[in-house]
Amino acid sequence: MNWNNFILASYELILSITFSLVTVFLVRKWLSVKLLREKDENHTERTGNLALAIFAGTLILCTLLLVHSSFLPAVDTLNVVIQSADGFTLDILFTSFIYFLLFFAVSVSFSMGLIFLTTKVYTYATTEIDEMKELDNKNTAVAVILSIVILGTTITVQPALKRFIFSLVSYEQVEKITRRPLVPQKIQETKGQVVPKISKSKD
Repeated sequence: MNWNNFILASYELILSITFSLVTVFLVRKWLSVKLLREKDENHTERTGNLALAIFAGTLILCTLLLVHSSFLPAVDTLNVVIQSADGFTLDILFTSFIYFLLFFAVSVSFSMGLIFLTTKVYTYATTEIDEMKELDNKNTAVAVILSIVILGTTITVQPALKRFIFSLVSYEQVEKITRRPLVPQKIQETKGQVVPKISKSKD
């Protein structure tokens, strides 16, 4: 068994599970109150409002899709550092985790801002209808339309956000940790991701 691959896979799995749950908690606590104007945190469940439930579920799904962009760059950074340093240390893991926290904070903030902006732009375009009020009145049609609009925007923006997250990797800082030069490789056409390439040092 390749221990480096096992460490990377375990690291990604732990990050994915832990911070997916954190994301769900943040969305439920913040976006549901800001966008849905709920009287309390369990208003949707207590009233049995299917329209609000569809919209709230879409908010959580779209945020998770966008936040997922922060996982792979963190794992790839750890992979590069492990390979170039010829080993795994707690300092390397700590540095990679700091990078991930930065990526996660950026992706969560961007996700919430994008969803909020998309909803506001759409509701502004339909001046004759108060979508939030219609959702509270259990208008499922409005919930479906708003959900599709937000989901479509999320799918469109996600690749660009992923590339932006990759661009936040500081190769200079990685070089200081590994004490070996790293050379960024061009964006791969197949995945559209910036994957760093380790330059071979001449011994």
